Amino acid sequence: MRKFSTFAGMYGKMIFPAHLFPEELDQYLEEAWFRMGQSIFTCAFLNFNSQFYDAIWLRLLVSGIEEDKTFLKLKKINSGFQVVVQEACLNEEKEALYQKYRLHVPFSPCESLQDLLYGQEETSIYHTYEICLYHGEKLIGLGFFDLGKHSAAGISACYDPDYKKYSIGKFLIYSKIEYCHRLGLRYFYPGYFAPGYRMFDYKLEIRNADLEYFDLVSTTWKPIQEFSFERSPLQQLRSSLQALQQTLLRHQKPSEFCTYEFYNCNLVHEFYGLDLYDSPMFIIPGGPETMHKCYPILHYNLLDNSYELLHRKGLYKFEGTHSPDGNYWRYLFSTTEVLYKASSLEEFTERIIHIDPLFNSTLYF
Repeated sequence: MRKFSTFAGMYGKMIFPAHLFPEELDQYLEEAWFRMGQSIFTCAFLNFNSQFYDAIWLRLLVSGIEEDKTFLKLKKINSGFQVVVQEACLNEEKEALYQKYRLHVPFSPCESLQDLLYGQEETSIYHTYEICLYHGEKLIGLGFFDLGKHSAAGISACYDPDYKKYSIGKFLIYSKIEYCHRLGLRYFYPGYFAPGYRMFDYKLEIRNADLEYFDLVSTTWKPIQEFSFERSPLQQLRSSLQALQQTLLRHQKPSEFCTYEFYNCNLVHEFYGLDLYDSPMFIIPGGPETMHKCYPILHYNLLDNSYELLHRKGLYKFEGTHSPDGNYWRYLFSTTEVLYKASSLEEFTERIIHIDPLFNSTLYF
């Protein structure tokens, strides 16, 4: 399993492979990476409408799909339509369907299928298949998925809104899984869900008994039935930092709890390779006046359950940036050094409270 250092992106990472063999895709999927255009990325956190959420990656066993009661029901509902599975090939008809679908969804998908699958590239490193659903000669449903050696990843699906009552979106997902089963594949990866954000909850209804989630801390796949919202990475991060802030307060040491809207900038093409700080929350020692200065920060490392005092380097300053909890944050930054680290909250606090300049807002550490 890959574990990234503090300086190379702990929770969000994107790379641009020149080639991607089927067994390599299997390995990336196993480690909770996913396709984005012609890149591949991983992330642990999301932001919708200025609210943070966990990105909980999912996979399911494809065996037993032919006996799934929901799929059998969907097959009956869609029995009047023709299913065609083939290597992906874009054309005007498919683009027109996608554009019609875009106008009827409550989110902002990619502007085109070309952008969705290829980004800025002209050729693909992925072995992509498509599943097409026809009513007579009319294309009413379309889905894409990437094939590895033993696994597959469901990339996207769209359908004609006029046929919404047929649950085409869900039928396409089940049909992809059925095709993977016929190929003898073991796992199907449908992407992530975000606890508390209902848009992705439909994935939890797909063969729930065989569904697994990727545990960020243990870097293992576990049955979805074991998932706990209260113990999710985001909740652990928030509660650990709040405990640190309360402990500092008992020692009469001021601090500011900050949310960081730029946590996923490592996934932005223009910032590729900068290895930016990628946690959505941290603490700044000192009072409010220290927030807009490039002081060290107090960080909680979820991957090894430790508290860290990090030196950071401001790379870009934004004016008037407002964070969800009422704090302001202006710097896009990277971390350059772990100044101190401890697994125990008490040990960490006892050490840092004796660093006088750290909590004196008139000094630069």
